[in-house]
Amino acid sequence: MEERLSEETELVLYRIIQESLANVARHSGARSVTVSLSREDSTIVAKIRDDGRGFDRKAVQNGQGLERHWGLINMRERAGFLGGTLEVKTAPGRGASILVRVPITAAGD
Repeated sequence: MEERLSEETELVLYRIIQESLANVARHSGARSVTVSLSREDSTIVAKIRDDGRGFDRKAVQNGQGLERHWGLINMRERAGFLGGTLEVKTAPGRGASILVRVPITAAGD
């Protein structure tokens, strides 16, 4: 039988996925989005991909247009809180992909 994740891990992953989907709805113009969760060794991996307009990731990393990307900043901080990472792959006209990796912490740990 599979163990449940800790409540903290479940909540953080839920909030990251929720924010990702809100960003897709608000900004991407996507016609489709996919969400997947998987386990890779001792890590849980969440992938959120859309076929929307994408954006210039380097400009955001350099601080340009940050007022529109607080969601990305918050998602990265949430993943980091659990010792995880958040990676964004995107380019204008090519959609966006969010990859979140967090260590698995079982309920009760």
